[in-house]
Amino acid sequence: TPLEDRPLRLGYFGRISREKGVFMLADVLGEVANGNVTWVVISYDVAGETKAELRSRSELGEEQIEFVEGRSGAQLNEPVASLDVCVVPSRWPETGPFTVLEAMAQNVPCICNDLSANAQLIEHRQNGMTFETGDRASLRGCVSEVINQTSIVEEWRAELPEIRTLDEYAEELSGYLK
Repeated sequence: TPLEDRPLRLGYFGRISREKGVFMLADVLGEVANGNVTWVVISYDVAGETKAELRSRSELGEEQIEFVEGRSGAQLNEPVASLDVCVVPSRWPETGPFTVLEAMAQNVPCICNDLSANAQLIEHRQNGMTFETGDRASLRGCVSEVINQTSIVEEWRAELPEIRTLDEYAEELSGYLK
C-alpha cells in the first residue's frame, strides 16, 4: 500500500530495556511524530506499566501504538513485514545484527546506531540511516526525516541487499569444503 494512503509504520522489535533505546525512541516520537505515524512495538511480553510509559513518553494516541506480543521465530515475519521502517535505537554497540537482518529479510529498511554490527549492513541514506549511538538529537533527526519525507522508504527498499537463508549460506560454505 502506498505510504500516501496510510500512516507510516515505524517499528521497534526486541527486548524492552533501557540499553536497547526503546525509551529514547519513545521520547523522540513524542517530539517529532505527527498524526500520520503508527508505532509498532514487537516484543515477546510487555508489562502493562511499560506500555503506559511508552504511550506517555511518545505522546501517541491509543490508535497510533500497536503492541505485538507472544511471537517468536517465523511468527515474527508477518508483523515485521508490515513495517515501513524498523528503528533499532540501541544505546550501546550491538555485536549481532539479528534485528536488522530480520527486517531486511522482510524488505524493511532500518535506522540503527553507528557503533554496531548493524551499521555494517546499513549504508547511510542509501538503504536506511545511522545515528550517533546514544545521541537523542541524532536519532531525532533520522526519525524526523523519514516521517517528513516518506518517499525515501521506497528508495531504501530498492537498495536493500539480498539476505540469504541459513540453508543458502550453508550450501555456499559446503562448496568450499569440496
